[in-house]
Amino acid sequence: LRVLRLLSFRDVDEIYWARPPIERLATMGMLRGYPDGDFKPQERVRRQDFAFLLARLISPEAKTGIANPKRYITRAEAVTMIYNFGGVTPVPVLESPFPDIPGRHWAAAAIYAAKSAGVLKYLEGGNFNPGKDLTRAEMAEMLSRVPSVKARIDYLLDFERGFEVK
Repeated sequence: LRVLRLLSFRDVDEIYWARPPIERLATMGMLRGYPDGDFKPQERVRRQDFAFLLARLISPEAKTGIANPKRYITRAEAVTMIYNFGGVTPVPVLESPFPDIPGRHWAAAAIYAAKSAGVLKYLEGGNFNPGKDLTRAEMAEMLSRVPSVKARIDYLLDFERGFEVK
């Protein structure tokens, strides 16, 4: 009998939309909660924290010096960082990735690549809202779908090969 116990947080309900990626990334040590046992999924993410996390998960050799590190990161900036860190493969922009993102938008290529890779699945059927601040829940959802991170999650959940946290 194999049992995988995922880390959980008292402020992330069983039916919360981002619970699976939060628990999986936390179990693997990729995300952390707060000392009081909360995850605070609606809290906004700072640019420096997102860059540091991406460097750890996707590109350990990358330099994380960024402008305005204490400022909160927007969705467009986060997707562009994922793109720039090599988290998604560049693809030619064939159409507007979301109704509110014209093909000439400064982040259209990164958004289109992320959407094509499935990173933005949680936003399907709606607008992207590029200037909206990224929440910790959205960060977990996006990162859990970055191909290299998703491969590690799939391995964790594969009971045939055995599961282990690397």
